[in-house]
Amino acid sequence: MSGTLDVAWTSGRAEAALAEHWSGFEVLERAFTVPCATGDVAVELAGVDALGRLWLVVRADLDESAAWTAAIELLARARRDGGLFAAELAGTAGASDVRVALVTGEPGAELLRRSSAVDALCVLEFVHWKHTRGELARVVERTLGRPTRAWTVDAFLDDLAPAPRALAAACVERLPRLDPGLELVAGEAGLAWRHDGRVLARLTGTGALLAAATGARAEPKRLDGAADLDRWLATVFVERFGGRGESAGRDELTALPEHEPPPSIPPGPLLSAEELAAFRD
Repeated sequence: MSGTLDVAWTSGRAEAALAEHWSGFEVLERAFTVPCATGDVAVELAGVDALGRLWLVVRADLDESAAWTAAIELLARARRDGGLFAAELAGTAGASDVRVALVTGEPGAELLRRSSAVDALCVLEFVHWKHTRGELARVVERTLGRPTRAWTVDAFLDDLAPAPRALAAACVERLPRLDPGLELVAGEAGLAWRHDGRVLARLTGTGALLAAATGARAEPKRLDGAADLDRWLATVFVERFGGRGESAGRDELTALPEHEPPPSIPPGPLLSAEELAAFRD
């Protein structure tokens, strides 16, 4: 299978399959090495997905044991550097969610067993076959003895206890009022809302814990009640319409007369009286 993967990488099929697997995946760097504690680790490519996760892709078809060690080394390096390593690749400070994907042909049971114990690590099987209408190439996440879960908004809400579930459901309901054009993406890491191809807001959590962040790189902060939710939505409002450097230029708010709303805002009030009070605070 290593020969098939060699061709897949050189032809671009493997990269295209990864882009299809991770929603909004954008490649940042290809074919580079990362100095780690036990030596240099070869990384096929690095990129960011729609949920703001930085993925480091390592081939595991040549030596699964060595690939496993490389993955652990990369994760340790990323966490030890406190986000600086991720920032070097992503070009933005504060990238906190670094993950490693091991790509192989037919993953062995030992690799699946070991990877199942590490949340930030996944094993992807490269599948390629020919048929009468052409060729098909894709990657499929493999886990030990259980199917990969389908990630949806409902699945995210179902994983939460009643109180944080109500807060998360309020976010899902209220954020489209901020901007109906926001794109909602559900994944293993939680929910993300994107504007103009960039992550604007994120929700993560399970059980009694619900956390929220503005942007793709900021560390999520816990939401414990309606007041926390209102304050966070106010920061999302500022990020989207208040203008911070590049985003302000994209929205072109400075060119609008003060009495006119931004073009993407529907007529009528966006925020309730309580939300406006939280925003002013």
